[in-house]
Amino acid sequence: MQKFWKNRKFFTIWFGIGVPPFLFGTVYLSFLLSMTYGIISTIIIIAWIYDTFNTTCRRCPFYNTSKCGLPGMIVPFLFSKKSPYDISRLRVKIHYLFDLGMILYVNWIYVHYPYLYPFVFVGSVVGYIVVFHSKRFHGLLFRLKSPKTANTN
Repeated sequence: MQKFWKNRKFFTIWFGIGVPPFLFGTVYLSFLLSMTYGIISTIIIIAWIYDTFNTTCRRCPFYNTSKCGLPGMIVPFLFSKKSPYDISRLRVKIHYLFDLGMILYVNWIYVHYPYLYPFVFVGSVVGYIVVFHSKRFHGLLFRLKSPKTANTN
């Protein structure tokens, strides 16, 4: 089973194809809660997508491929490829915290819908284990465990 979690195809399906419906669901369900939550959710998700595309996706080795699902294929239309070393470790850490915040925010919205929440919760736990805990697939997390003396900008 451990090999399954470390599989690139699993990552591609889970994040590149699976996450977008959860995000659209977050916006939709937020608007069902109230207009204010809907607008706030839309702004937060758009900001997170922009930050992800600009920070991580454009520096990912799978830029312009389907190996990261939809994001890897969309980013080249918006941002040119850059080196993972042209961004500071602090900026990588901030983006990492933004990612964790998004996981918590999406869970907070879905917790209002108990029939859907278990799917999002399990998806979040799996996502954390696959991407953040192993630091295997997230395009820049390797920078956080590299020596601080390496090009830190």
